Amino acid sequence: MMLDDVDLPSRRITINGHTRRIDDLTAALIAQHLADRQRRWPHTLNRHLFLSEQTGHDLRPVSEGWLNKPLKGLNVTLKQISMDRQLEEALNHGPDALHLTAVFGIGERTAMRYADAARRLLRTDPCRS
Repeated sequence: MMLDDVDLPSRRITINGHTRRIDDLTAALIAQHLADRQRRWPHTLNRHLFLSEQTGHDLRPVSEGWLNKPLKGLNVTLKQISMDRQLEEALNHGPDALHLTAVFGIGERTAMRYADAARRLLRTDPCRS
């Protein structure tokens, strides 16, 4: 994710080419992160949203391991969060594999699995009907 993907004044973030509104808490956390980023690396040329001690001095993105570090001890991974988010999108937007492919940039087979799982859950969960 790049700095240009975040538009705090408009409360929008772009992920995989899709722009979404962000809530007050997310906007506040991003603003706090950006202030910290500016304080720590005021002269960096790296346009990635997240920086580490290494990437603050070059142009690389942070590693997946760096992104997973804050989750250590919480018994969850970025992959699990991503999977949960994709299923939630299928449940809330409808089990549309094309939509999932476009929003998350996932392959059609993966998108079809999430759409199928959402269809099954929607058929069996009376609270979602």
